[in-house]
Amino acid sequence: MDVNKIDLNFIYDFDGEVRTPTGKILIGEGENKMMPYDLLFGALGSCMYANFIGICKKKKITFDTVKVEVTGEKRDEIPALLQWVSVKYIVKGGSSEKGFIQAADLSSKYCSIFQTISNVAKMTCTIEFES
Repeated sequence: MDVNKIDLNFIYDFDGEVRTPTGKILIGEGENKMMPYDLLFGALGSCMYANFIGICKKKKITFDTVKVEVTGEKRDEIPALLQWVSVKYIVKGGSSEKGFIQAADLSSKYCSIFQTISNVAKMTCTIEFES
């Protein structure tokens, strides 16, 4: 079992940083800082992509670039849980549309963050192709 640890350091206001063994991210309100849902959506998108690229490599399908867009909406009531989250892959210069569709579908099944969020929010995963 993997154990992960990060440290968060704050000054009195909502101004701080996340420190990991490999780097740091500034958190809070303001330029070059991330808010909590930015971090969550970034974690979701990177988890999805890590699974997606692993599947693409196994299937030997290639692309020029992939953009992952994560969009979501919180509920109005407190706690403001996510109501829905959408993950969209935008593939440019892809070699196999069918293979990419399968890779996107499998990435949502294998991504533990996607599965965790799906316990509170309606989740969708789509793929779009650009030439």
